Amino acid sequence: MGSKFNELLKNPKFRNFLRSPELAMLMLVFASIGIIWFSTLKGNDIPDNRTVPAVVDASELNNQPLASTTAVTTSKRTTSAATTTEETTTETTTEETTTTEAATTASAETTAASADAAESASSESKHDNEERAKVPSGNISQYISAGTSPNSDFYQQRLAVAGDSIAYGFNAYGFVPYERNMAQESVSMWNLDYFTFCGGYGLVDAVSYVSPKLLYMSLGMNDVNMNDSNAFASKYKSVIEQIMTRCPDTNIVVAGITPIGYESSFTSNERIREYNSALENAVNSIGSSKVYYFDAYSVVSDEYGMLRYDCSGGDGIHLQTHCYSDFLSTLFNFLDDTSVKEQIEKSER
Repeated sequence: MGSKFNELLKNPKFRNFLRSPELAMLMLVFASIGIIWFSTLKGNDIPDNRTVPAVVDASELNNQPLASTTAVTTSKRTTSAATTTEETTTETTTEETTTTEAATTASAETTAASADAAESASSESKHDNEERAKVPSGNISQYISAGTSPNSDFYQQRLAVAGDSIAYGFNAYGFVPYERNMAQESVSMWNLDYFTFCGGYGLVDAVSYVSPKLLYMSLGMNDVNMNDSNAFASKYKSVIEQIMTRCPDTNIVVAGITPIGYESSFTSNERIREYNSALENAVNSIGSSKVYYFDAYSVVSDEYGMLRYDCSGGDGIHLQTHCYSDFLSTLFNFLDDTSVKEQIEKSER
């Protein structure tokens, strides 16, 4: 056997084969196959006393942080006791420790969020109670009080509002109860006859039906692009005089049209001021101690005559909630310098 092998080694053809690149390539292929096969066997060769970590759903960790922490601790003890390599034990422990920290963090965040929510709810409840405490007694809807005048509650209990969508904000934001609201969107002097209020009444009939002691009228934004200022003021005056005839005990405050903001191109503030000037002249020409013009424009305008940024509802026309509080605060102080309170008290005797 040995002599034959020696003869084979002396054979030139065989010796050339051993030096050939084909043989080297073939040996490399067999070596690669052997390495892959060996690695597969090693990966599947898990000792019976080793614990294989399970895949844990993140939602389960968030919902059950304490149970997750206990399970990881037990697994760490089992792994430490196992007869595995140092590298495998360290890797498993690190992964499970990270899971424990994630579960603990999730639990802490959930607890903090619950505490914040409870604090927020407590704060809102306290604020609501404070607002309710401001509501004067009487058989009317609860509403948000406003005004620094000592007679604010007196005026607000008797206040009704008529007009367009800007006037409707008094009811929408809670300053005037529903049963004293005669305002809705798109209303103007030029289309007033097409609208009904209080379940089917025209505006004058609706005011007569509610019969308020104090009426705040606010229309005109929908007129400035449809009319001329004199025609607008003339129609407005006619409606006021009809209300005075039907409701002799009603004190009427006629509010000027509010300005538009920088983001609106609906009209111009110059045109609004023209309409307000005509309206003020018409109200003054009535010559009654029960009818007053109120400069609502100035209450919400900035130093350039534009609607203040903090008052704009986003479109440069409609108003933020706090602007209605500003209106009432200014209005009630304004009324203190008139005979309105005395006239109301006289009519209620």
